Amino acid sequence: MTLFTVDVSHHNGTLDWARISRAGVFAGMAKATQGASFVDSQYANNIRGMRGAGLVPGAYHFLTNENASSQVSHFLSHAGDIAGSAVMLDVEPNGSGTMKPTMASVRAFYSVWASRVPGKPLLLYLPYWYWLELGSPSLTGLGPLVASHYLSAATGFLRWCAVRLVVRLRRCGPSSSPVQRVSSGGWVHCGPERLSRG
Repeated sequence: MTLFTVDVSHHNGTLDWARISRAGVFAGMAKATQGASFVDSQYANNIRGMRGAGLVPGAYHFLTNENASSQVSHFLSHAGDIAGSAVMLDVEPNGSGTMKPTMASVRAFYSVWASRVPGKPLLLYLPYWYWLELGSPSLTGLGPLVASHYLSAATGFLRWCAVRLVVRLRRCGPSSSPVQRVSSGGWVHCGPERLSRG
């Protein structure tokens, strides 16, 4: 099954969550924090808007290579009540240099997360191109993985939001095609999209 959600941050400004809900989006992923000190200024507004529109609220942390314990603490201190929310770790570079997350950063964050929030799933957004840049490492023990697809201008108000697909099972090809499982531990091709199984 493919579930659609929009990924938003302060870059998207104030959003009409009721309109987004009517477009068939079932959840939102709002940026809460980045690294050990940044807090997204629109996070609280986005979470309120999601809940008001009947969407499943979601929060994400943008990973850097700073201390994992500090980053988990920072996220938890600003994300609010995450009991009924999806939570995602966003792993991609923000510029260049020493802040780029590594697989060691990812695994350290997951380790601290598991000890601080036992039993709370942590989705992983790791773009295929960045996974390749990191050397195509095994993703065993992480995830479920989230894939992204950027919408065209034809979709109007959602054109600037990244739609992230929470992928466990996915229809490949035309709607008549059977549902196919995709392998765990990395990324695989499924038609024109690269998908993963959590």
